[in-house]
Amino acid sequence: MDIMARRKRPYVPKVKGCYECSQRRINCDGTRPTCSKCASRGIACSGFDIKYRFRDGLPQAEKTTRRRNRSISFGQDFVQQETSPRSSSSQGTTGLRPDEGKTSTHGISPVMQFVSTKIAPEMVVVDDDNNGWRHLILPMARTSEVMMSAVLAASAFHLSGRDASQRVANPHWLYGQAIRELQHRRDLTGCDRGAKQVVIMAIVVLLVAVMINGCSDFPIIFQMLESALDAVGGENGLLDGGELAQFSLRQIRKLRVYAAPLLSQDAGLHAMIHRAEESFDCLHYYDQLHPKQSPMFKALANIRQQAFDIYLDCVLAKSASATSEAAIDRFITSVQQFPDGTPGEHVLIWPVFIAASGSSTQEQQKVFEEFLERQYHRNGFCNILRALELLKRIWARTTCEDWPALLPEPQVFIM
Repeated sequence: MDIMARRKRPYVPKVKGCYECSQRRINCDGTRPTCSKCASRGIACSGFDIKYRFRDGLPQAEKTTRRRNRSISFGQDFVQQETSPRSSSSQGTTGLRPDEGKTSTHGISPVMQFVSTKIAPEMVVVDDDNNGWRHLILPMARTSEVMMSAVLAASAFHLSGRDASQRVANPHWLYGQAIRELQHRRDLTGCDRGAKQVVIMAIVVLLVAVMINGCSDFPIIFQMLESALDAVGGENGLLDGGELAQFSLRQIRKLRVYAAPLLSQDAGLHAMIHRAEESFDCLHYYDQLHPKQSPMFKALANIRQQAFDIYLDCVLAKSASATSEAAIDRFITSVQQFPDGTPGEHVLIWPVFIAASGSSTQEQQKVFEEFLERQYHRNGFCNILRALELLKRIWARTTCEDWPALLPEPQVFIM
């Protein structure tokens, strides 16, 4: 009996999907010019062309050599547009809605007041006259369209999240507007120091926006921040820029360490070993301004260090059981020095989330759950709800998978 030779299949080159699908870790359907999977989620697909990065004037080959592992894309319009189903529901709203593609100045003062009283206090240890979110970022928004768009987006997300009946601008449109403004500024070559600082801090404000709405764009926005920092020469590019530069550095150093374990386990390990100390700059800054409150700052630093140690003990031991019950109990005792309403309590969200991830008893988990629920009811940031969802999955797991490996799954910035 003759056996028919199997016909060799023709070679078909692998086709890469769009950037948005790769960030969401799903298979792109490859529909051009924009994929159907992005369209079904109301996400504006950036397509399949070459992605843009911030430029610092170096030849492309040199930049590729120096940053072979830092090829960070920038400029994807991944947010919803007015024509998307999710965005179109805001037709006819009043107040903050921009007009004809430009950020409207109508209703700006109430928005500034809202950010000043509801968002700015959440981002610092002590809400005093030195709060840079209030006396540096908000004035910058009055003179910078990209900063204004970012501030309006953060404010609108917060307003719409707390009260669905609020007649405010579509936060997704404002968010997209901020991204588009950043796209227009992606070439930082020839920009003065002030313009570079505006771009960097606008991205930081967008990080706050994704904290507020709890969306999974956090890795993309964080990559934009790292790309912008690379383009200005790293932290050295922010030096000698006065008060704004110092404020920017304090925020970036803190955010970088908080973000790391939520991006990957390797990033978390590296940040907590090599960058943990500089993340305390904010606490040192306020300790110098308010020496009478020094015991509070030292207690906050101790709690954060305990969270670092809990994470590192698990990662380095390669076992979830390495997180001792006694270490979690000590952490809880330290946190209980800050009862409900105590100054400084609001900056414990990140360390509490880390310690909660390593907790093993129902009693411990109940303490952490109640703390985070209390913080959500106080500030209304939806990232806390996402944190609670993740914690419940971590606590319910039946496998021996280490909890640090699960922290990046939701791609949400929790702090």
